[in-house]
Amino acid sequence: MTRFSGLAAPFAPHAELAGELLPHAFAADDGSHDASHLIRVWKNALRIQAEEGGDTRRLAAAVLLHDCLSVEKNSPLRAEASRLAAEKASAILN
Repeated sequence: MTRFSGLAAPFAPHAELAGELLPHAFAADDGSHDASHLIRVWKNALRIQAEEGGDTRRLAAAVLLHDCLSVEKNSPLRAEASRLAAEKASAILN
């Protein structure tokens, strides 16, 4: 059991996937994006999925890794933050 095991349950039916991805989900220096943030995003994503459809496993992976990289607000890389996070998420998933 990892320190993230208890945090994975809200991502049911993808708790096992969540347990694998949670260690990668947070940038170490970003206190505003924590487990409660991810759970709120997951619940909102499920509401949208109920209306729009989509693969919930892929959705869970996207939610879990959307903040896997943190770029400071005043960084010259800020405009590239989403792309950089997507690249890191892709490397984690491959």
